[in-house]
Amino acid sequence: MVFEEFLTREEINKTVKWLKSLQSTDGGFSDNKEQLSTLSCTYYTIRALLKLNAANKVNKNKIVSYVLSTKHSDGGFCDSPGGSFHPQYAVYAIFLLKEFNALDSINNLDSKNLINNLLILQREDGGFSGSVEDYSNIIFTYYAIRPLFLLNALHNINKSKLPEFLKSIKITNGGFSNYPQGKSSALETKHILFILDEIALIA
Repeated sequence: MVFEEFLTREEINKTVKWLKSLQSTDGGFSDNKEQLSTLSCTYYTIRALLKLNAANKVNKNKIVSYVLSTKHSDGGFCDSPGGSFHPQYAVYAIFLLKEFNALDSINNLDSKNLINNLLILQREDGGFSGSVEDYSNIIFTYYAIRPLFLLNALHNINKSKLPEFLKSIKITNGGFSNYPQGKSSALETKHILFILDEIALIA
């Protein structure tokens, strides 16, 4: 493991133990026991444990139950039970459910509602926004594309318009911005590269 060049086995085990300790009785994770679990913290913790080859050290069934508890009535997901839908949380939820082979725990209606709620965020310029009233930006485009990719639903997007939007946020210095005429950003450039990799797989 490459981490062993930086961390000793004892230090890695200590990190794994600490990450495991963040799991609450509801199955989710929080940064400390005084805080409620969130889908965000659960996602970050599991990604860290996966990187350390230690995701098998936590109770996966409880995690799946927690993820499902954050499901919004419209088929989307919230950061915590009873919260507000946000495409970002769909990225976290679908990743976790897929990682733990539990995507079938979302029934067809919920899956269809989630897909539809993401698809309606695509604007005329090909990008996606946070709501039907907003303008396109690459952050929300990434948040929409990623779960659609994981759900094998990218074929439903407007495939001809999306590349036009991606080209419109290309900056002359080689980077990409969040929206047309914006400033280049490493985060947005990373999002672009992931999106390009995923839309290349659209049949």
